[in-house]
Amino acid sequence: MFITVRFGDNRSEIFNPDCPCRVLLNAIKSKCECDQNDVIDLSNESGVVKQLLKNPDHNGLNVFTNREELILLRVHRTQSKDAEGVTYTPLLQEKLRDQEFVAKLNRQFTKKQEATKLNGGRRTSMAKRKVMTSKANK
Repeated sequence: MFITVRFGDNRSEIFNPDCPCRVLLNAIKSKCECDQNDVIDLSNESGVVKQLLKNPDHNGLNVFTNREELILLRVHRTQSKDAEGVTYTPLLQEKLRDQEFVAKLNRQFTKKQEATKLNGGRRTSMAKRKVMTSKANK
C-alpha cells in the first residue's frame, strides 16, 4: 500500500503509510522540503482534512486508502483570549490558487467551532448538535 502526497509546483512523493501518523508526518516534512518547525497535515483532493495531528499514534493504514492522492497542507494555529483557531494553506500551487478548495478546507473547522460554541465549549455527538442548532434557530 502507498499514498501520494502532492506539493509545490505539481511535485509529488510516494509514502508507505504503515506507521504511526507522527512518523509519517516527519517523513513527509523531510521528503517534501518542509521546515521541521512547520505544522502540516493532509487533505484529499476534495478538501477533506485528515487531521492526523489529533491521533498521532494511529497507524496510517487505518486512515488512508491504497493509492490515495493527498494534498500537503500547512497548519496555522491562532489563539486569542476568546478562542483558538486553525487555518489550512495548501502547499500545492494549483490548489493554493483554487479559492473554492481553500474555503472548503477552512470551512470544516468553522463548523466544528460553531458546534462547540453552541454547547458551551464541550463537544457533542452530531445528532445532539442538530437538535441544539434547531433550538438555537427558533
